[in-house]
Amino acid sequence: MTYLDEVMTKKKLGPSIAVANVIKLLGFPMSFLFGAYLLTQYVTLGSPPDGVTLGSGHWVGAWWMGYLAPGILLVLSGIPMLLFPTQMPAAKVCDDTIYFNLNQG
Repeated sequence: MTYLDEVMTKKKLGPSIAVANVIKLLGFPMSFLFGAYLLTQYVTLGSPPDGVTLGSGHWVGAWWMGYLAPGILLVLSGIPMLLFPTQMPAAKVCDDTIYFNLNQG
């Protein structure tokens, strides 16, 4: 949010923060629905053994996909973050001013 506040105009900042909050708000229900769907798939993602059905006590859902799929999405969404600058332009000016003032007195 700090980066958005620094680089966006006031007119565009409000809708951007709203979109970010809606994404955060919908994330939890979507993850529960995704987890519920994955538990209906058999653990090996193939056909289950004979006699094992979704309602039987021997059913094991594909719980591990709940870690794999979001992990892949996080890595892919992290790639664009590498393009952000390492330091904000305004922070560099502020750091230079502080350094200059400290060395004068």
